[in-house]
Amino acid sequence: MIESSVLKTLGVSAILILDSTSTTLTDKAKSTFPAPRKNVAPATVKLHLCFDLLAGAVDWFNLTEAKSHDRKSFPDLKSLVGKLIIFDLGYWDYLLLAQIKEIGGFFYHGSNLLPRSLW
Repeated sequence: MIESSVLKTLGVSAILILDSTSTTLTDKAKSTFPAPRKNVAPATVKLHLCFDLLAGAVDWFNLTEAKSHDRKSFPDLKSLVGKLIIFDLGYWDYLLLAQIKEIGGFFYHGSNLLPRSLW
């Protein structure tokens, strides 16, 4: 089974991919999900999604206002023990990286500005 051989090679129990996207909502949602810029759309929502790559399933998700910074929405650290989580610069935070490493999790970030890291 390819999944177990990949996980064994990396020494992790799962590979997670975390990212976010936003979409426009109708005017009726503007009190709950106000848009970051009023001249573009009256309401927008941001979906933060953590996908288990090898299981092919959603591991975690959260809905926030589109203006909410990505770093404010992150899976519970206890759920990352022994797992590799891949995320972009929007989730970058030195304290977060230290906490992931401390609990026995692993991370990889991709950025053109910073060296790529796998811990």
